[in-house]
Amino acid sequence: MTIATMQASIDAKMFAQSPIHIIERFLESFTSDGGMTFPVPQHILEALAVRFRDFLAPGSPLSSLDEAFGGTVARQRQARVAADRQLEVVFLVVSERQRVRNLKGSDRGNGTPHEIACENVAEQLAMSVDNVRRLYKDSKAKKAPASG
Repeated sequence: MTIATMQASIDAKMFAQSPIHIIERFLESFTSDGGMTFPVPQHILEALAVRFRDFLAPGSPLSSLDEAFGGTVARQRQARVAADRQLEVVFLVVSERQRVRNLKGSDRGNGTPHEIACENVAEQLAMSVDNVRRLYKDSKAKKAPASG
């Protein structure tokens, strides 16, 4: 199995779960001003073509491109933006916590390195400390229940 085949297989699963992923993968081939940086993979073009044909087919029950992409494009996009924001917060907290840990105790201030990191990140992002803590906590993987 080639890397391209494996990527196509992964993308197919992602496309089924979140059709907006097709658009994201398509746009990866372009710069922000529309210049193509590398050819769009065939499986992505085919996934787009299927959605467009479903929408444009005579007698199609689809009344919008939103429906052709699962009917929840706005929600999918908002979920993606929220996930990206969560990753940004987590990365900043982890980086800041490491920076604080490397400081001498007297230079650190009061609180644990994690508490100080959350406060610093909240200030940097103009968010509440509670939101930073919640986003960080929510990012931790849930442990699978023990089988037995």
